[in-house]
Amino acid sequence: APFGNVFELAPAFRLGISQSGTDMILSWPAYYTGAVVESSSDLSASFAEMSPQPTVTKIGNLNIAIIPASASQYFRLRK
Repeated sequence: APFGNVFELAPAFRLGISQSGTDMILSWPAYYTGAVVESSSDLSASFAEMSPQPTVTKIGNLNIAIIPASASQYFRLRK
């Protein structure tokens, strides 16, 4: 019989964001895998999974996603 809940704990991290030309570049630690990128045009509104999801490339110890820039957007990761 099961004995309680199992939790996955991961160290906290900051989602990096920078701009390169007309693209936004998101970066986060490579150990944080299996996440989806969500976006919202307003912090007080709900976030939605980006569709299609940006391609994520591992470069060194970072995961990198390049997103074409559009109107003001906020981003977060959800696992």
